[in-house]
Amino acid sequence: MRRDWKTYNKELVKRGEILIDPETIAVKPGGRQKRRGRPYVYPEQLIMLLLFLKFALRLPYRQTEGLAKKVFGGLEIKIPNFRTLHYLRWTPKTAPHP
Repeated sequence: MRRDWKTYNKELVKRGEILIDPETIAVKPGGRQKRRGRPYVYPEQLIMLLLFLKFALRLPYRQTEGLAKKVFGGLEIKIPNFRTLHYLRWTPKTAPHP
């Protein structure tokens, strides 16, 4: 039995794809104020996605920030900096569920 290597290679590449819906991680209009007060709030889905990428790829926080800026740069999504990612990792809102 012969293997169709061209199709097999395409299937292997397809396994590595990550499908991300931009509307899931987008900030709703009016979510950011340009006045004093509460700082910018990032969607929980975005934080969880970035933390998943950080731990799955074993990246430091700064490299995770850089990767996110490259990947999501065309979507005009504001990416949290590395300090925000580290801080939000330990908040109860984004803590992993048992």
